[in-house]
Amino acid sequence: MKVHGGEALRDAVAGAFEEAARLLGQLSDRHLFGVPPTEGASPIAVHHRHQLEHGRQLLEGMASGLVDYDARPHDASLSSDRRRLLAANAELVRDLRALRRADLDKPVEVLQIFDVGAPTARAKSTVARELMFLFEHTVHHNALIALLLRLQSLDVPEPFGVMPSTLAARLRAAG
Repeated sequence: MKVHGGEALRDAVAGAFEEAARLLGQLSDRHLFGVPPTEGASPIAVHHRHQLEHGRQLLEGMASGLVDYDARPHDASLSSDRRRLLAANAELVRDLRALRRADLDKPVEVLQIFDVGAPTARAKSTVARELMFLFEHTVHHNALIALLLRLQSLDVPEPFGVMPSTLAARLRAAG
């Protein structure tokens, strides 16, 4: 299967991470690392670490052809150190932008735990399809970050955490 618009997909994923880094870099430590104002929510840095580790698992899984998002390292230092968090973001963006069209067509197998104690599910995919997942997953977590910031009465740029399809639907509805 040949990917159409592969570079645009790659750049959209990298752009979502860049957009998050710009916003997170402006936050105080209290807002980035502190306990959110709603019960059960994770700190903003934890959401971004989670996003970064999904991206890293995809890129590392390309070499073996096996992507296991559940094997993320849960690196606590990314959730508590601004420099490490932003450096990991910059490294992921650089590695995403280095992907070439031929990389996107590579087949991979994805592992997923759906139930504790049950066998791990396996599915065939491609790097491009997994980039599509990563884009949606990243925008979803950006939306959670935006919500947590708005609950603290902080301004968040309007398109942050909103899928392009939603923005397009809003434009159609308004016009």
